[in-house]
Amino acid sequence: MNDSLATIGEHLEALRSVLLRIVLIVGLGMLISLCFFTHVLSLITYPLEGLQNTSHELQRQTVVRQHITNTGSIAQSVPLETGTQLLEPTRSVLLAPGESVTLDTVVSSSPLVILGPVEGFRTVLSVCFWFSLVVTAPLWLYVICLFIAPGLHAREHSFLIPCTLIALLFMGLGIAFGFYVALPTANAFLYAFNSQIGSNLWSLGTYYDYTVALLLANAFAFELGAVLALLVHYGGISSNWMKQWRRHVWVGVLVLGALLTPPDVVTQLLLAGPLLVLFELILLYARIKEARDVDAVGSQPS
Repeated sequence: MNDSLATIGEHLEALRSVLLRIVLIVGLGMLISLCFFTHVLSLITYPLEGLQNTSHELQRQTVVRQHITNTGSIAQSVPLETGTQLLEPTRSVLLAPGESVTLDTVVSSSPLVILGPVEGFRTVLSVCFWFSLVVTAPLWLYVICLFIAPGLHAREHSFLIPCTLIALLFMGLGIAFGFYVALPTANAFLYAFNSQIGSNLWSLGTYYDYTVALLLANAFAFELGAVLALLVHYGGISSNWMKQWRRHVWVGVLVLGALLTPPDVVTQLLLAGPLLVLFELILLYARIKEARDVDAVGSQPS
């Protein structure tokens, strides 16, 4: 009994050590991300570039108008910044006492606004945490593999590294698809739809929460495809089983797309569509693999 309790205690101590290492890895990555948080935020807002021109073929720019009056007793010059134009014709930007000039300055605009004093700080912490969690995934997955490796048999050891690499690959594919395809398309659709009924003033925190949720939903959905591919490769399921459950899978994928994405049809289809294509590709792989296995068995000498 004492030996059993000691063994359980050792396992719990090892688990605590693993969790601490994971926290340290993610925490260190988050601190590094915070040092470059402007670049991280710029990366996340990349799908917003050109968003204001997607609903119409008109290019819109934000102009800040300044009316400047010289209230002093001597003439003063007015510096013209880049993008500043004179609205009223004047012979000189040197203003005599009592003269005025109106300037229009074209500024870069963004649909994102900050609605609270701590919204910006909270958003930066949230985005840097998720960014660190994804970027450091190979490191903390390696720590987890080291923890579970002693409890695996020799045959299971050969599965560990391929399964981990495939999981990372599919996670990267999911995030890349969400970032380059799903997110820009969803942003364009929602921006164009909202512009018909009101002004697009998106909250900074809401947009980042929506972006992170959509990217993680794509990563999670593609991980399900990785699990299915591994089960097919190692003989866990057959092509016949996949064909029998095809209708159920299609319905389940559509429901999953509705649960993991914002409540609009376009975003749901953008997530469900690739998963259905992935399912069909894995089904094709299962058929090819089974045919090869049959040929290999038939070619063996009796």
